[in-house]
Amino acid sequence: MKCLKALGLAALAAMALTAFLGASSASASVLCTTTTTPCGTGWHIDTLEATATGSLSVHSTSGSLEATCGGSSETATKRTTGSSTTTPVYTVSTAGLTWNSCNQVTKTLEGGELEVHQIAGTHNGTVTGKGFKWTTVVAGISCVFGYGTGVDLGTLTGGSPAVLDVNAIVNKVEGSFLCPADSQLTANYQITNHTAAYVVAE
Repeated sequence: MKCLKALGLAALAAMALTAFLGASSASASVLCTTTTTPCGTGWHIDTLEATATGSLSVHSTSGSLEATCGGSSETATKRTTGSSTTTPVYTVSTAGLTWNSCNQVTKTLEGGELEVHQIAGTHNGTVTGKGFKWTTVVAGISCVFGYGTGVDLGTLTGGSPAVLDVNAIVNKVEGSFLCPADSQLTANYQITNHTAAYVVAE
């Protein structure tokens, strides 16, 4: 049973990039390689690549350690830029979310979206993950997790480099009663395809 709870790992890691998070003090914004306001078109970030800087830790909601993945990566492409009234949204294909060196068989089934919300008065943001489905198979049992209509993933701290700290709860969307109903993911991702990235209010 404890081994099966590791299934939550996949669900949680996806959060990891995943990119992104929360809603407190969120406002319209764009994602840029500079802190200049407003951010010019030449500084807009069209593609995000994020790589876990260490292992991904998965816990049951009671706090016990359930599983780890050695690494993870995610590639997201801009769908909407964001503006003074909207937030930037990035899409991730099925192939764009990968799991590395996991102690359970893990596979992405569907991609999804990442929406970035600027935290007022800062160059940081929260990231919300939408959609996404992935499966983890343990002892022949497949447990499927996903973000559904929206999950707060964590905080994107603008800088050089920009870092996403993931701390989120992901729920099971399909699978046996033996699958954990939810799990907590803790991970750190770094934006690797830009020297710097910031969440800028327009």
